[in-house]
Amino acid sequence: MTIFYRLSKPNRAHKSLQKEEQGVSLVISLLMGVILITGVTGLLIRQIAAKKSASSESYQQMAEIAASNGFNRILAVLNNASTAEYRGFLFTEDNEPDSWIWNTPYEKGQYCSGLAGLPIYTDASGSTEAPWPVSPDGYKLNEESMRGDGKGVVLTTYRLRSYSSTFSEGQGTGTFEVEGFVRRIENNGNNDNNEETTSPLLARARLTRSLQLESAIARPDDWGVVATQTSNLLGSSGAASLEIKGPGRLVWYTSMADRDLCNKKFNNISGQSTDVVWPVLRDNNSQFIPASSFYNRDGTVDQASVNGKTYNRVWSFDDTDPTICGWVACTSPGNTQGRQPAAILQNQELLQEEGSSQSDSSNTGSIDNYKTIKKHWRGKWFKIGTCKIKDIDKAQENCESDDTGSKDWSWSDKYYRSDKIDGSVITIWRWKDKNKGTIEVGTCIENNAIDCDLGDNMWDWNIPTEGSSEPTAESDSEANVNYTLKIDSDDICTNNNSSDVCHIFIEKLNLTKTQLFIKNDTRAIVLHLNVGENTSRANYQYTLRTNAQLCGVNSLAGATPTCNLKPAQLVITQDRNSELRSCPTDQAADDFLFTGVSLPAAWVSFNTGRVRPVNASMQGVIWASSLCAQGDLTVTSENSGGTAFVDQAKTYWNIPTTGGIGRRIVRGIRGSGFDIFKRW
Repeated sequence: MTIFYRLSKPNRAHKSLQKEEQGVSLVISLLMGVILITGVTGLLIRQIAAKKSASSESYQQMAEIAASNGFNRILAVLNNASTAEYRGFLFTEDNEPDSWIWNTPYEKGQYCSGLAGLPIYTDASGSTEAPWPVSPDGYKLNEESMRGDGKGVVLTTYRLRSYSSTFSEGQGTGTFEVEGFVRRIENNGNNDNNEETTSPLLARARLTRSLQLESAIARPDDWGVVATQTSNLLGSSGAASLEIKGPGRLVWYTSMADRDLCNKKFNNISGQSTDVVWPVLRDNNSQFIPASSFYNRDGTVDQASVNGKTYNRVWSFDDTDPTICGWVACTSPGNTQGRQPAAILQNQELLQEEGSSQSDSSNTGSIDNYKTIKKHWRGKWFKIGTCKIKDIDKAQENCESDDTGSKDWSWSDKYYRSDKIDGSVITIWRWKDKNKGTIEVGTCIENNAIDCDLGDNMWDWNIPTEGSSEPTAESDSEANVNYTLKIDSDDICTNNNSSDVCHIFIEKLNLTKTQLFIKNDTRAIVLHLNVGENTSRANYQYTLRTNAQLCGVNSLAGATPTCNLKPAQLVITQDRNSELRSCPTDQAADDFLFTGVSLPAAWVSFNTGRVRPVNASMQGVIWASSLCAQGDLTVTSENSGGTAFVDQAKTYWNIPTTGGIGRRIVRGIRGSGFDIFKRW
């Protein structure tokens, strides 16, 4: 079967529809092109805007970094502790936009520190007229361009906008506002000389940062070993001289900031410090000589009880006039002038309590000398015997050193070689001339007392003493007798034996031939050359002559104990209602006078009083409102091991970092606040 298909001819309507569809496609294509062009243009514009924004943000970050780096540069200048370049005193001075005072003379406490002045830096415009660091043009942080886009040199600069301080009493807070700038330096094409011109700022940021401020004496060399506000050492007569052996200076408190004194030379004052005399203005910014209350610690005072009431015990020492108290040393309760002998002479270790009996004051021997040693027959142990008789004349007859069987000996516990008792604790006696009543004392020279034997040649007999009240051929008068007086720390401040200090009030100190040893190894001894409140004084003075001596010791053993040379633990101080600011020829009653080596080591601190060294040499410090030297004065400021005494005192007396007397520096250390950046 055959199938036939008819092919129809396209009609006119179909052709018209095809043409219309072609027109719509063209419109759609054109619209699509417009959309694509618009999208691409938007993306391009966005990319351009993003690039511009990123560039701006980059410049802002550079400005913040410039502010931070500028702050660090300012801080580096202010924290430089070098003597020649020290400017830390600026931490104490405000510096606001309308009153730039950092470039004015500094006239506060450490005014000699201000001689260096501000550093001279050229600002970004090439000028040095504006004082660093406040030039409006700022100071360059870089010379090479921060960007290599060929459009000129991009530079960062900084300046201090303001500074405020709350510094007081050695510490405080300092707040800085430092600005950082980003500029582009372009070449001026219309300028034949190709000079640089500055375009507007690209970015600017302000940093606000706070620091903790702290004033301190940086090193022992800057401490005031000697400190005074009036002294004949600082005059032009040259009648007296001072030598400081070791680190330290003479701090001179002045009434005004006289900058001419900072470079003044004194031929009569020498020391290892470069500026051995350091003038300081005495004002609220300066540490002055502390009052006696500074040495309080736990406040334990030597006291006595009378009729159930407790009073501060007042001491008197005088070996020139026996009528004062009948002996070299005597005491009285603080509310009365009724003195009682406190101790007897010649190596006396036992102090007499108030109200007890006392032997005849005419004797010049000492019970302490009447000792002996008793040993086990095989030398396993030994005992130390002390004569129980308090009458010296009878002791000489009944307590001979080789009569160890006498009932008049009081024996110690057994000591063994392992106890390592030094031989010097054994001081026996023998008759030198029994007819004349003279004796001599021998001190064992063995390292261990168990090796000391009676009658052997191991005794040092070079310490003659007077054992009779009658003058002998060796001693034509009492003036030739040298006394030794010992004060045990266990016999003073007994109201608190565990204390870390013992304060002793002294009404009179007038020694010409007496060695006064005070045990101060376990707690400091503070001697007050006054009698405290509500107590009157009579016939008082404070003098140590050439043949006298006052010092602290670690042990009272031996005929003559060895001074321990710990000045921080033997403080001599005084309180007065008014300051003494002169050096008259005659010694006043309150003046403290010491001669030669009569004061081997001490911490002398008189914030209102006057000190008179006479051809003297000592270890420690002398701080006095008035220092009136006669002849040569030598002050040693460190021990044989090279440790400065001021370092020992800082620890012992808990002197804070912001305390002390000397050349001080102020430093800025990192604060606890947040950094604040401001953009505009």
